[in-house]
Amino acid sequence: MSNKLRDRSLEILAAEFCSLDEEMSSYIGGILETPEDITTEEEIFEALGELMMGVAPDKSEQEVRKVLKRILKLLHKHSDANFNEGKFTLLNAPINLRNQIVESQNDSENNVNILDSDWSIVDKQKLEKAEIKSKQKQAKRELEELGKLKDSKSLIQGIDFRPTLNQVNIRNNPSISSGNWQDIRLEGIDLNYGGHCLLENSSICLVRGKRYGLVGRNGIGKTSLLRAMSSGDLKLPGNLKLVHVEQEMEGSDTEALEAVVQCDIERSRLLAIEAELMTSEDTAGAKNDTGKGKKTRDRKSQRKPTMTLEEVQAQLLAVEADKAHARAGSILCGLGFSLEMQRGPTKSLSGGWRMRLALAGALFAAPDLLLLDEPTNMLDLKAVLWLEMFLERWTNAMLVVSHDRTFLDNVTTDVFHMRDKTLTHYKGNYSQFEATKDERLRHQQKQYDAQEMKKEHLQAFVDRFRVNANRASQAQCKLKVIEKMPDLRPIEKEIEVSLRFPVVKKLPPPVLGLDDVSFSYPGQAEGEGVFTKVTINGDTESRIALVGENGAGKTTLLRLLTGDLQPTSGNRISHRHLNIGYFSQHHVDQLILDITPIQMLAKTIPGLDDERYRWELGAFGLSGDLPLRPICTLSGGQKSRLALALLCAKKPNFLFLDEPTNHLDVETVQALGRSLAHYRGGVILVSHDESLVNLCCKEVWLVKMKRGGLERMEGGISQYKKALQMELKSYL
Repeated sequence: MSNKLRDRSLEILAAEFCSLDEEMSSYIGGILETPEDITTEEEIFEALGELMMGVAPDKSEQEVRKVLKRILKLLHKHSDANFNEGKFTLLNAPINLRNQIVESQNDSENNVNILDSDWSIVDKQKLEKAEIKSKQKQAKRELEELGKLKDSKSLIQGIDFRPTLNQVNIRNNPSISSGNWQDIRLEGIDLNYGGHCLLENSSICLVRGKRYGLVGRNGIGKTSLLRAMSSGDLKLPGNLKLVHVEQEMEGSDTEALEAVVQCDIERSRLLAIEAELMTSEDTAGAKNDTGKGKKTRDRKSQRKPTMTLEEVQAQLLAVEADKAHARAGSILCGLGFSLEMQRGPTKSLSGGWRMRLALAGALFAAPDLLLLDEPTNMLDLKAVLWLEMFLERWTNAMLVVSHDRTFLDNVTTDVFHMRDKTLTHYKGNYSQFEATKDERLRHQQKQYDAQEMKKEHLQAFVDRFRVNANRASQAQCKLKVIEKMPDLRPIEKEIEVSLRFPVVKKLPPPVLGLDDVSFSYPGQAEGEGVFTKVTINGDTESRIALVGENGAGKTTLLRLLTGDLQPTSGNRISHRHLNIGYFSQHHVDQLILDITPIQMLAKTIPGLDDERYRWELGAFGLSGDLPLRPICTLSGGQKSRLALALLCAKKPNFLFLDEPTNHLDVETVQALGRSLAHYRGGVILVSHDESLVNLCCKEVWLVKMKRGGLERMEGGISQYKKALQMELKSYL
């Protein structure tokens, strides 16, 4: 058939059926290329009728048949073939249909033998991925079987829980070699952990000047992705300067300020070269003065420097090496370090403060790519606000994982959503991501449903006419259309996060309180104690948030209320039926990492069956195979949920929560706030998370630094936040 007849036929169909897209037009054109296979009205209706009725549901079958009849007449207008509408043609001799099909296939090497059910085209890369997936499934089955054993140590030895990666391609801006890079694109990423596929054929693009937030449910693989990028498992350009803040800085005799300055490796390198050059000049000058010198020199002195002293000093001036200590001190001050702490050795700092020190070192080094994993953990609200202001001026690329939606809103310019083994990019901060996420997911599901309906229609035609000689070419064409369709995936609905706290009976007041209490640690002079004549009361309807700077005494106040510390003076009031549940910010230290959550819960409340233990863990989102996995393989958020489950298994009627949002994802933080608001017991929590405090707390109390007292903030956490912002702006 000539192209003119085919194009004219498509014009008629486009005029009658306005919703034909390019892909469908291409499909119809492929059918019309062989008009000799379509000789009757019934045949053209079988080939196109159902498809056209699906495109235009407002048209009746008779109207569709009428349009297709016009197409049929146009196709055979200039044909020598005998055209008989709705009639049979008498053949002069029998025809061997299979021989005709085989001959037709031999004419074209690109044709697919649809009679042979074993035909396939092997993609080596896809085959390798399929083998990896098969091994992962086998590992998962082994994990499920081994998880039922009581000896969890054999489970850990049997499964490799280290992240594994496959990566197809890396593309980066050519100018990266000069340090003026613009973007890095990583493609074809497959990330696996402990037999579980976290990412499959995913890609990520990082642009200089953009600040990306990485969000997703606990255990989805956010931390594993950052570790893969920083460890070198995920290949990045070798000259890219990358810093990943995950672990605390090691303690030593080095001063905290100097430890931060040493994080700038380029400055340290230039200073070392400068010192070497100056030493060489001094040695040469001394030899010239005496007129004597040894003929032999060591290798170090014989090595010619690649840079002159003037060039090194020019580079030191460019990086403002002389201002390094002042800049490092400003960063440490913003993160809450006093002058005394800055001058003290790092080994004298606690783990939380050394974690802050690592963050300060990363900010001071100003890498090309900064990876932050929950940077607001261990920070008070003042330090969080300072960090927000600092990162708003960040000019390089940054990828941050955080549970604090307010922090994400103020810092990020883009968001990567990790879900269904893929990474989806959204422009804008977290609030803009939330506003567009659901609409995009609905659109993706509609695309998938439409494609599946089209596939089903095409496949039905192929299955029906795969051995029909007249329809062989049509079936081949439809197979090609199916093969060219994009690989769309159905959207798996995420289970809404819900946390179930135990139902407890209310206690009549007074339930708990401190009356005119003072407290000081041994060795503190009179008047320098942590608290002086403090009074605070709570009952089973109390929702109290404690805020203040780190070191002000928030945790100390909690321990006075729980009875772990005894007041120096004053009285502690406690109901005789009070059952306290205390959640420490160092809850991970209380977990036994080489056993499973079920075994851990059995140690807390022995004597129950596995089904009851599973129910208790499921109340905090630990379902599926998670209760059977070793605790060491759980994510930080899943460990926090386990700690909450262990706490609530004892049915407390008064909860004390010290930074409970650490490591939780945003959805779980929201669920925690809603659950605490409906909990029938009392709640006193320490938190800098503004969204959590606003969701569940009725009172906000400020623990005053170096004043030994409490102040109720009538305007809530917003009043305290505004006061801190005014203070920070005064010296930033």
